[in-house]
Amino acid sequence: METSCLDLFRKLVAEKTIAYSAVQTMGHCIKNSKETTTTGLTRELAKVKKDMLELAEKENLLEKTTLSLISAINICEHMLYKDMSMYQKESMQSLREKLASRVKQFAEITLSSRKRAVSNAKEFIRDGQTILTHGYSKLVEEILLSTAEDRRFKVIVTESRPRNFGKTWKAILDKKGIPNKMILDGAIGSVIPDVDYLLVGAEAVLQNGGIVNHIGTLSAAMCAKSFKKPCYVAVECLKFLNIFPLSIKDFGFAIQEKVEEFDNPLVDFTPPEYITLLFTDVGTFTPSAVSDELIQFYHT
Repeated sequence: METSCLDLFRKLVAEKTIAYSAVQTMGHCIKNSKETTTTGLTRELAKVKKDMLELAEKENLLEKTTLSLISAINICEHMLYKDMSMYQKESMQSLREKLASRVKQFAEITLSSRKRAVSNAKEFIRDGQTILTHGYSKLVEEILLSTAEDRRFKVIVTESRPRNFGKTWKAILDKKGIPNKMILDGAIGSVIPDVDYLLVGAEAVLQNGGIVNHIGTLSAAMCAKSFKKPCYVAVECLKFLNIFPLSIKDFGFAIQEKVEEFDNPLVDFTPPEYITLLFTDVGTFTPSAVSDELIQFYHT
């Protein structure tokens, strides 16, 4: 059964969001499980979680890190375990049906999360603004393209080495006719006085309100704060991760990658003091409010 779950996960990741793919795979596991106890089902879900993470890393399914996958699985797991406790007196057949239905509803919610986040972020984009972005985020792309339908603004994209996301951005913006220019990563300080704010995505939002994102985000955010420019983060709440690191070294798994001649981290950690607001599908938060949301979710 695990093989069929992994085949489904591999197929979904190529077509859908990471969160949807993970949630649907866990739902498939529940629906087809032959376990006769909740302990056995819990063990089976843990195995599928481990297999999804190993497959994603081995086959580079996510292109970036597995952080967003970990957060989506953790949130889904927490929801399922709460339901298992609630329905512990039900038969296993009835329990599986209830959990599968719950997962199906949750998966559908994940598909609309970007649309809600886009709506929340658009309120902060005005005509005539100049926006600086670093790294690449599908959500940030959707925000900019949607807003460009009725507003005019300019985008400055960084080269975003070593993965060269700047070229990806420039092709997208040029195609849609959005005024833009690409700069070297080291040129952020020279353009930051002329921008209205920094807008980035995130691989994960951590319990203290800090974010993990493409390498160089910390430098960009520090530069923005030095020039008293806001730093906005666009991210789905399914990327909220219930860990509290003091630095990037506290993650406990590899986030290094050798690209060309560079032995370079894939991502860096931007502490909450450099972040102004986070635009999410469940509202707009200050970094400190993220901690409250996570505490409420995991302890209620």
